[in-house]
Amino acid sequence: MLTEKTIAAAKPAEKDYRLWDEGGGGLYLDVKTTGRKVWRMSCRIAGKDVLLTFGRYDPTHADHVSLKRAREHRDGARRAIRDGKDPREEKHKAAAAVKAALNPDDADRVKPVALAYLNIRDGQDPKTKHQDQRRLETYIFPFRIERLGGRKMGETAMRDVQDKDLLAALRAVEALGRQPLAHKIKTLCSGVWKYGKHEGKCDSNIVADLAGAVKRGRKRHFASVQEPRRIGALLRAIDGYEGQPETLYALRLQPYFFLRSKALRHLEWSWVDFDREEIRISESIQKKRRPHVIPLARQAIVLLRELHALTADRSKYLFPGLRSAGRPISNGTLNAALRRMGYAKSDQTTHGFRSIADTHLHEMGYAHAMIKVQMSHLATEDDTDEAYNYAQYLNDPNTGKRPRHVMMQAWADYLDKLRALALRSDPNTNNVVPMTAA
Repeated sequence: MLTEKTIAAAKPAEKDYRLWDEGGGGLYLDVKTTGRKVWRMSCRIAGKDVLLTFGRYDPTHADHVSLKRAREHRDGARRAIRDGKDPREEKHKAAAAVKAALNPDDADRVKPVALAYLNIRDGQDPKTKHQDQRRLETYIFPFRIERLGGRKMGETAMRDVQDKDLLAALRAVEALGRQPLAHKIKTLCSGVWKYGKHEGKCDSNIVADLAGAVKRGRKRHFASVQEPRRIGALLRAIDGYEGQPETLYALRLQPYFFLRSKALRHLEWSWVDFDREEIRISESIQKKRRPHVIPLARQAIVLLRELHALTADRSKYLFPGLRSAGRPISNGTLNAALRRMGYAKSDQTTHGFRSIADTHLHEMGYAHAMIKVQMSHLATEDDTDEAYNYAQYLNDPNTGKRPRHVMMQAWADYLDKLRALALRSDPNTNNVVPMTAA
């Protein structure tokens, strides 16, 4: 019977020779003329003579197979043969499983699955897709998983990524002082792993186990003036703007509309209904992908009729671009106009008019739910109402009144009052008292 001592003492000869493990069930050590020693096993499978190889005997090599390990391979092969299996096929399956774990198919890796998710995701515009892809490429794909020897997460099979690996990547974002971004990336990854589970690339959504682990952080708000006296001064500064007419009217109408910048700039004349005193915005440019209605106050209608004479015959947009009527005015143009009026980025932005309206409409006593609808937010507190009715508060079936029209007219009147009082007010004194809802 073979021993480790006799195997180590075996020297190469002029011809290959075998050292049999007596009573070893066909196991022997094949000693080559080069000195290489290989474990083999002679057996019969399905009536045919078969030679199995179990690896090399070489204590200095990483793949060294000892005598004990060779006998374990032999015993396993004999059990497989008794069970009607072919040890060679079992070996190939095991090797394939190891290879798949170390080198998963491209389709199973995190990066291609995530990119596929971004391509099929509903309700997104190209800007959102580009932004989310950049976040993944910057913070998730290149993150190295120490548990897997520093392998990049984007090159790792989804099944091999654990919740603690993803949490480590998110913690790295938090360490940069960008906690709100970490929470956004976590939400994005949840969509990726949900998609991966649906496509059979992973067994579960590991992000679900990170509930509460990454806080939203403090939300950044767009800059805006809030004191009534300063709001009035801002409105007067806009009235005195001497730039392009399209820019002037966009800035004059935004306080009455308080739309997101994209929605404001992409307004089309076909959406304006002077008879109904409304603008019905297409869902295609809305952040929540829902139609939105702007009830028009008298002041807004006057400005719209003036603007109609300027741009309606040459562009479908209310505010066509300065270089091409086929494109809307840019957000940079509007913010640049505010800068020229003396309002820094930290003072006021185009988007900041939304914050002004949100704050002061609440102070005027209007219902929170109605303000949320007018802000084009979802109508429920948890923002999960899929049955959102875009016409809510437009018509009261009991009284025949139009609540949102009444609110928007009161808001326009309030802005006019601030504008007028700003002319007479001492700049060092705030003698403006906010109006309250009727």
